[in-house]
Amino acid sequence: MNKETEESQEKDTAPETAEDANGTVTDTNGTEAGNAGAGGETSGPVLVQRHWKHIRTHGCEPHHEGKDLVALATKYQEHKPLMCERLIIYVLLMITAGIMGAYTYNCRGGVFCNAQTANVVMMAIQLGNGNWADGFYYLIPICAYILGGFVSEMLPNPVKKAHLFRWDTYFILFEILVLFGIGWIPTDSGSVWVTRGVQIIINFTASMQYNTFRKSSGVPMATTFCTNHCRMIGVALADCIRHKDMNRLREVGIHVLMIVGFLAAGIVETLFSFMDGKAIWVALVPLLIAFVILAYADLGPEKARLLEVPIGH
Repeated sequence: MNKETEESQEKDTAPETAEDANGTVTDTNGTEAGNAGAGGETSGPVLVQRHWKHIRTHGCEPHHEGKDLVALATKYQEHKPLMCERLIIYVLLMITAGIMGAYTYNCRGGVFCNAQTANVVMMAIQLGNGNWADGFYYLIPICAYILGGFVSEMLPNPVKKAHLFRWDTYFILFEILVLFGIGWIPTDSGSVWVTRGVQIIINFTASMQYNTFRKSSGVPMATTFCTNHCRMIGVALADCIRHKDMNRLREVGIHVLMIVGFLAAGIVETLFSFMDGKAIWVALVPLLIAFVILAYADLGPEKARLLEVPIGH
């Protein structure tokens, strides 16, 4: 055993790994994960710990011999997507995001709350013009977005101990209640802070949605904005040309579908903007459909898989 390996073991770290196109976990030298412990080394068990979330084996013991890694890697490769990873759920959430985007622009102050780039830009502009109070206000929605990501990371483990629904299902129910409540907040109160309060709530909720749903059928996804989908279309098309990988056309179709869903939802929401504050209730339709689908899966076909972590988490 060389010095470098000894130092690695003393620090309880594992070799860097990657995953090839076939789903085989390998180290940076190209060694398959199933051979990681071949020489009696302890890299096999450490590697399993490093990829614990990816292999989805919460029912297994926390330590494994190197020979067990082949079976674990195979299980990961053959992972059957959970209902919360299905494309239908992601399309419904993208439709919801399109509705929220059009709603906050048409009815709640002419802003977009699904992401934070615009808030950072507006903060810079206000500070650059010497409007300190207006500039520092943007720290509130930015922090709300940060808090949404934090909460959506902290809640899943405690929530799943109830053994009723997955966190993803609970979140959809939470989002339904939040948007239903927002519909009752008047748009003509005359107070800028009422409008800002609604914007901050949607900032928080959008962040939780974005962080909770990350990957569908192996394809990285964003469910609250279109920028990443536009980028991924370009990347996939480039791979089709450079590597003759026509399988990437499927990903192009998925990302196009997500963008079209967002666009169509924004159009529909704009048509319903005559409802003022209650126009957000249009978003309850896709959310209720998603909730019914997820709840049925949790209570029925996937009840035994409630402790599994979706790919991407």
